[in-house]
Amino acid sequence: MHAKPPSSSTAGGGGDWLDLPWELLADIHGRLRFTDRLAFTAVFGDLFKPEAPWLVLPQNTACLNKTTFFSLVDRRATTVRAWPLRDNVLLGSSGGWLAMADKEGRMHLVNPVTGEQHELPASTILVGLNVMSFLAIRSEMGDRVYRKLVLSASARPSSYAAMLIVEWQSYSVQAFATADDPAWRLAPLRDDVVDAVHHRGRFYSLSRSGVVEAWNEKELTSEVVTSGLAGEGNTLLATTPDGRLMVVFWDVVPFYWDGDLPRPPRYTFNVQVLDEASGSWQETDEIGQTAVLVGAENNIMCVSTTRELRLDYGQNLRGNCVYFTDEVKRQVCVYNLRHRTQRTIEELGFTERCTALWKAAAWFTPSFP
Repeated sequence: MHAKPPSSSTAGGGGDWLDLPWELLADIHGRLRFTDRLAFTAVFGDLFKPEAPWLVLPQNTACLNKTTFFSLVDRRATTVRAWPLRDNVLLGSSGGWLAMADKEGRMHLVNPVTGEQHELPASTILVGLNVMSFLAIRSEMGDRVYRKLVLSASARPSSYAAMLIVEWQSYSVQAFATADDPAWRLAPLRDDVVDAVHHRGRFYSLSRSGVVEAWNEKELTSEVVTSGLAGEGNTLLATTPDGRLMVVFWDVVPFYWDGDLPRPPRYTFNVQVLDEASGSWQETDEIGQTAVLVGAENNIMCVSTTRELRLDYGQNLRGNCVYFTDEVKRQVCVYNLRHRTQRTIEELGFTERCTALWKAAAWFTPSFP
């Protein structure tokens, strides 16, 4: 898993593989395990569609330093030795990178496929991390402390902008840092921030009162894009593949008895898309060929399921659906927005000894640097 793909100058004895028929290359690609296919795709660049998102699941203490990857398209999982994610808190993901915080609150960018890691700027915002561990503070405060870290598009360790949502005096507010200015700067306190996304070159925040602001991270100033968002449940802000802002509300209907029949907990999802012309949110149960993937800790991403280049994702990744992780059932499920139906996709079949930490499950787009 930590091997890097060969370069085009060395592969195939001088690059003759470039002359192989497309059909043969596609046949080879289709026969590979999804972990090997990633390296194969990296060699051939734009000839193949980028790999569909994977789910990363750290393992418990019985499987120290092991991580499970689940390919939604392949419906297969593999467990490998990887960078130790178990004792780290997921803050966010961007492309092939995960943003993590360790026990002491130090933040890193981690490529879970290659094991490459880079330290992010140290946070001087929070007080008390030298007294008790970051995980202990987080355990006391629930989803507080570092709530989420959002990276700019195409972020990499040497070039990035980042927005960190932190708990500050009973409010969640945002701080900004860049590779050129590696120090977190706290933005002015206006309203409690629930989520954020990087969209069209800028960071956007969503407040608890339903206000969306676009930020200038250098000047620490913002402008209101829209207000008046209303909905019920947990709120996630995302951007669609065609460049629209979207909000996903999700909630869980708890276990209940229907007469003599037990009814298990059931998830519900509702989507609103921003109409830029009117500045208003439009509720919809039709998002076309967009699939939404929701993991733990405010982890969300949207992908296109349309046929691109010469390959498609088949029937295992469908548009107008939300793919999400169920921490209680330890499963990956799919919710159809139009039909309001839910079904289980895959039970990954872990043994009792090697138990995945579903509360840290995250979707990411696997890649080699």
